[in-house]
Amino acid sequence: LPSLDALPSDGALLFEPGKALMKSGAFKLLARRYGLYQLASDTHIYAVPAGEEPPHGLGKCYRIEYQEPLTSSSLENFKKKFPPMDVTARNIPLTSEALKQRLWGKTRKTKAQPSATLHLFALGCEDVLGHSTRQLFLCQPLTRG
Repeated sequence: LPSLDALPSDGALLFEPGKALMKSGAFKLLARRYGLYQLASDTHIYAVPAGEEPPHGLGKCYRIEYQEPLTSSSLENFKKKFPPMDVTARNIPLTSEALKQRLWGKTRKTKAQPSATLHLFALGCEDVLGHSTRQLFLCQPLTRG
């Protein structure tokens, strides 16, 4: 499988497989066939190599707008800067819903709608040596015309 020399950075693309691919369990095949980089063996979110096109019709693609390590202080800063948005947590000790509540609290009387233009990924990642890290990726969904 291709492996990352470094974590994807601002401007890079992330690919999230669709439900059918997730249920099939063909994670290594997907990475091999499309030349994607798996961020960690159990995360199932992929980095798209620079200059490559993500697979069409097989999932969602996002452009990374901002990335930083996942820490308590980074979460505090994040919730001050950004409004509620959709959250995906993978391969970390929090569920997506628990992370969303930690960032923006429980639903208030004036229910804030998730942002349609931003998506937060909190992911467990591995480098080429197998060292684990937890990262926040603030992404903008790519629309296909």
